[in-house]
Amino acid sequence: MKILIVTGQLAFENVQKAATGFDADVLRIETPVASLITPQKLIAGFLSSSFASKKYDAALISGFSKFDFKRAESELKIPIYLGPKHAADLESVLKSAENAGFSFSKTVPACEFIQSQKQAKTEKLLLEYEQKSMPALRIGSLAIGGCSKMKVLGEIANVEDLSRPQLKETILSYISNGADIVDLGFSPEAAEDTVQQLVSFSKTVSAVPVSVDSGQFSQIIAGISAGADMVLSLNSEMIHRLNLFFQSGPNENRRIDFESFCQKIKKTTFVVIPDFVFDETNFDSEPDFPSEMKGSFSKLNARKIQSLEENIRKAKAIGLEKLIADLILSPPNHHLLESAASYFEFHRKNPHIPILFGVGNVTELIDADSPGANALLSVIASECGASILFTPEASAKTKGSVSELKKAADMVLASKIRSSAPKDLGIDLLYLKEKRRRPGMDLDFISAHPDLTGSGFSKSNLNASSFVLTGTLHPDFIPGTKWGWKNDPAGNFFIGLVKVSELSAFVRSINVGSESERQAGTQIETQIEIQFEKLKNIQTPNREVIVAVHPKKIIIGTDSAFMMEKIIQENLITELSHAAYLGRELQKAEIAMNLGRSYAQDDAW
Repeated sequence: MKILIVTGQLAFENVQKAATGFDADVLRIETPVASLITPQKLIAGFLSSSFASKKYDAALISGFSKFDFKRAESELKIPIYLGPKHAADLESVLKSAENAGFSFSKTVPACEFIQSQKQAKTEKLLLEYEQKSMPALRIGSLAIGGCSKMKVLGEIANVEDLSRPQLKETILSYISNGADIVDLGFSPEAAEDTVQQLVSFSKTVSAVPVSVDSGQFSQIIAGISAGADMVLSLNSEMIHRLNLFFQSGPNENRRIDFESFCQKIKKTTFVVIPDFVFDETNFDSEPDFPSEMKGSFSKLNARKIQSLEENIRKAKAIGLEKLIADLILSPPNHHLLESAASYFEFHRKNPHIPILFGVGNVTELIDADSPGANALLSVIASECGASILFTPEASAKTKGSVSELKKAADMVLASKIRSSAPKDLGIDLLYLKEKRRRPGMDLDFISAHPDLTGSGFSKSNLNASSFVLTGTLHPDFIPGTKWGWKNDPAGNFFIGLVKVSELSAFVRSINVGSESERQAGTQIETQIEIQFEKLKNIQTPNREVIVAVHPKKIIIGTDSAFMMEKIIQENLITELSHAAYLGRELQKAEIAMNLGRSYAQDDAW
């Protein structure tokens, strides 16, 4: 595919560099910003260029462009599509264009279009793989274990405290966020009737399997009798009590139908846990081991695995057929690594038994953002042979964990199928961070000597400040506002993030012509030095500030509200729609600055 890349003056060098090595030519139009290239300028620029005699399969314009290029397509006989928004994404776009059958879009920027195509391809790959997978067991129609995808089990804690509408809303929210199974967690005080009623109600909300999570035998019996699809969790004591329950047979004092119960339990899946778990006592000292093996990592894991295997044998002996193993993931700083290793070793010895991996045991007990933690724990879980990822959303910091684990499970499986790292899949868990930084503000937009006219930075209030530099924009630069909004007669703003060091160096580097101007410049620079000395104390992640360039003034600051106040004071804005737009963009810039992200005016977050 022969491609013509259309760009402006400012991005030309970066675009030309990105296009090197591809079957593409770069057409430079005499307009500073590529998104402001009109169809008329493109037609004139192409026909007067050395490329006019060449044939092209496609022309790419800026992904930010809002112009209608139908006339240009007709006159130039070249299909015109939206390219990427930023030159930084051009190389990946051109690589994608080399693939057979690839197409661009006339309405969606190429960078976003490729991302959506990658996502669709990954989703199709996962769907086809899941349909062909051979699971170890099924909970209803849901495939568990074997080579099927890891499923997500979302727990609703203290479910008896919720009203029916609240419970329904939570269940549907979990399902819409990707939960494959909904777990009802009951407190020890919950009555049997309450357990039965809530399980029965939950089963009417959707067809998604429902599990009961309880350490009370009576609650487990109540949950099974109400039709729970899965039960968490059975240790040797619970298995023994179930056996006694079976052996006792029908009992008129019981409030459940024994025969119906026995039929239901055959369909119920049980999560089995070991009796032996790591704690500080048995990890530091184990009297049954020789002195040289006390606290031994391998010995303790062996005992834990042995305990679980024994409980699984006991469960099978009393007729429980659908079993899942859980070695109980330890929380951070309480032998997390050792407990993860026990999963790995158990799976090596018992590859056909599905495993539940309690991700929430870690994420609920560490003050860290959950997306990255859930992603990494999902990879570890997969390598340990996990079939189910378990999480509550009990605290504010873990809200969204169901959705995060669903994405993580998809990423892990897709990367396994592709034999690659879990990246560049079209799906990701990058909510605050970004794969590629967008280009920052080009200070060449400012063409006249900035003159300090006001200040607001202070050591006591560095995050609520701005100061004003007078200056002008490049004479050909016309910043775009949101399409369809009225231009402000007072002038528009170009907004960006600039490192303090770059801004300081730029101000000092501006040339002054006459002797009087040089003397005036020295006085100005002295004032600027004072202000930039204060700027050195800025503590934003990348030591950046927000710069809003207007034809009359340059507003610099770290707080969008104070900057907006200064803009109003300086009479740089007259249109209400422009004020709304400007406030939004300054706030976006402030958030990006405080998160260490890149910012590009008018771009999506």
